[in-house]
Amino acid sequence: QENVTGTLLAGKILELVVILNWYNTKAFRLKLTNMKCNAMDKTFSKFEKCRVKAESRDLQYFQVYIKYYQLPIKEVQTRFYFLKRANGYKPFLYDFTLKCCFTKHLNSVTSIVWRWFTTVSNLNHSCPLTVSRNNLTLNSFNLILKILKLKRCENRYLQQQLSVLPILNGDYALFVNFSTNNVSRITMEFYATIF
Repeated sequence: QENVTGTLLAGKILELVVILNWYNTKAFRLKLTNMKCNAMDKTFSKFEKCRVKAESRDLQYFQVYIKYYQLPIKEVQTRFYFLKRANGYKPFLYDFTLKCCFTKHLNSVTSIVWRWFTTVSNLNHSCPLTVSRNNLTLNSFNLILKILKLKRCENRYLQQQLSVLPILNGDYALFVNFSTNNVSRITMEFYATIF
């Protein structure tokens, strides 16, 4: 009797381990669906490009080119907040603000965002904020314009980075608000589906 009960218990434990292992190794898929960009102060910046492009069913990427008219940029503050769709988009788990020269105090979520940003952008990581010299152009008034580029951020890279976070299937949004001198300058909204 004890032997049968022990065998049944061992079988149930093994079954539970297999199910939990399958659940933890389940493929994490992310599909970029949309993005919106808004430059609130047209004398400060302008979006040259803001789009999500689908190359195939499994590969999407977004590109953002922002032209800045007022450099150097000082007192930078960027707020990132995640939302989950449930009868409209509602706040979800992560809401944090990064200030210029913050790289010494990164937690696991902010380090993922920072690693992603440094991988896909041409940002010079110092304060005050400047953009690399090779993006220099002149307009008709000979004002110096510089461009911040997020060249090609693929969903595959984001899948790999976000797979460590506790995120369930569903529709999500990441809203980014970029401020300088306590004035909101740029907002970006990234939309994705996780399945």
